[in-house]
Amino acid sequence: MTTMPHRGPVLRIALGMVLASSVMAGCGTQAQSATVRPSEASSSTGSPARSSASVADYRTGPLIPLAKADRWRPALEQELGRSDPWPYAVLEIAYSAHAARLAWQQNLPPGQTRRTGLPSLPGMYGSLDDVDMTTQAVVVFSSGQSGSCPDWLADVQVQSSGSVKLTTDAGTHKQPCRMDYREYRLVLAVDRAKLPQETQLPIRSAILNGSVPGNGVLIRTYPAI
Repeated sequence: MTTMPHRGPVLRIALGMVLASSVMAGCGTQAQSATVRPSEASSSTGSPARSSASVADYRTGPLIPLAKADRWRPALEQELGRSDPWPYAVLEIAYSAHAARLAWQQNLPPGQTRRTGLPSLPGMYGSLDDVDMTTQAVVVFSSGQSGSCPDWLADVQVQSSGSVKLTTDAGTHKQPCRMDYREYRLVLAVDRAKLPQETQLPIRSAILNGSVPGNGVLIRTYPAI
């Protein structure tokens, strides 16, 4: 993807340092910047990531992966291309069946490989038919991951204060994680009890892995158009 005009050397270095500090901390729930591109990021390494999730958690838990794809949705990239700067990550929630169908259609590339287990690789892990819209909503999480330690959205929590905490997980890896940045989008079925109410959106300062990234994390309804 073409580097956006606002992503100058100073900003890239600063955000690279944020990513580096997260990886060096050695935790699987590492925050990553949506403004650093693979060609621009450092190839340095940090400590191995750790995982707190299991395959069973993901097939029966409150967050169930349905599909994962490289890069962000083209329409989202085009929309954000007009903003300065881009959010650190974007969480879009499809509350209605109509929006859920659009989210599925617009985020699942053709010819996806069917997969099972933790959603570390691009592929189709489930189906829209798996979603019970009375108790779940379809969520699209757009973020970035290390090329050697791919991650995914592992938890969403709405605090009593109304703030929203997002947590990612990168699984368990024997090798150190590279500090490059590979964009991805992940489609999930999430229990509605884990999500903010539609009337609370948009939220522009969600907490990601314990802190609010400088560019913010945007949570909004999925564009049902």
